This record gives sequence, structure tokens and C-alpha cells, in this order.
Amino acid sequence: MWSEIAGIRGLWEDHWVVGGDFNVVRFESEKLNCTSRSKAMKLFSEIIQDLDVIDLPLHGAQYTWSKGDNCLQASRIDRFLISNEWNDSFNDVRQIALPKVISDHRPIILESGDWDATPSFFKFENMWLQSEEFLGKLKSWWQNYTFTGRADFILIQKLKSLKKDITTWNREEFGKVKTRKNRALEQVAEDRQLTLSEANQMVSIRIEL
Repeated sequence: MWSEIAGIRGLWEDHWVVGGDFNVVRFESEKLNCTSRSKAMKLFSEIIQDLDVIDLPLHGAQYTWSKGDNCLQASRIDRFLISNEWNDSFNDVRQIALPKVISDHRPIILESGDWDATPSFFKFENMWLQSEEFLGKLKSWWQNYTFTGRADFILIQKLKSLKKDITTWNREEFGKVKTRKNRALEQVAEDRQLTLSEANQMVSIRIEL
């Protein structure tokens, strides 16, 4: 794999980034209860230096993988490596570990700072279909909209009105989903050994997520 990555790096002179599960760590601090550097760990560091890429510090967690809820084994085997060209072109580049919910790996995100605020987009939520009244309300709302003009104008106005009605109904029916989700994610974010009652509670939290 190192040879293939080196080959790509040699051909690609523009902005360059590679990320994923490398299945190896660089330092003892990146693996739970590790006291010495193995040959594979040293080789990984040498490859990073030879490729002239930047190994960004990880924010949000010490490890990206752990075995089971009791965290008996843990390591940082997931990461992004970026070229100097990439680093020079984007401000405040960071990689951040997110809470793991189902997988034994934490998702990691490569982020650039100082983003401009963007308008929120309408997204259809599958959970709406769990409500028995949703499809009936959808049909009722659509049939009660009255607009005049060209067909494309009427369609656009109906879609705008439908978005407002669904948004209002969603808030009344499901509450502030993002707040509930963030609260649940905070509860599953810790990498530590759990008691039996905490492990059972974690199952319920993951089901809710």
C-alpha cells in the first residue's frame, strides 16, 4: 500500500489528501497501553516524511477505534494526511473525531475554518413516515393551496408553502431533533469502561439515535 500511495504522490503535484483506516499507529501514545514502538510504527512515520505530507493533530478524541463499549483496546488508526499545497490553500485545516454510534470507529472530518454562513436546505426526514398522519396531512396541505398563474409558478409556490407546513408540523410533532441528537451524541462520546447499567443505557441511546 505504501508503494501505491508513493506512486500517486509522485504523479500528483497539485492539492493532495488521503484519509482512512491505515490500520497502524505512529507513536506509543496513539495506542492504549502501548510502551514501545514497533517496526511497522517506525515505517509509517518514515513513509509520512518521505511523502512530504502533514499528519494533522487530532481534535476531539485521543483514539479513533476502540473494541466494545468497555474500551479494553483502543488506538488512533484513522487519520487524514494532507500535502503542503493543500495546507497552504485552506485556512485553519483541522481533523476532528466525532462520536461513534454503531461502528467501532469514530468518524473523522477534515474541516477548514472561517466558513461563510450558508442558507439551510430543506431535507426530507425518513422519520416523518413513521407518523400515521403524515401522508394524510401532506395530501390535505397540497390540495388546499390555491395559486394562479403559469404551471411552473404554481408548482414553485406550492412547494414553498409545503416546506413551511412540514417544518411547522415537524417541530410540533418531533420537537427539536437536533438538540436531542446532540445530547445523545454527547452521552456516547466517552471512551471508557462502562458499568452494566451504563452499557444497557447506551444501547437505548443508540436505538434512539
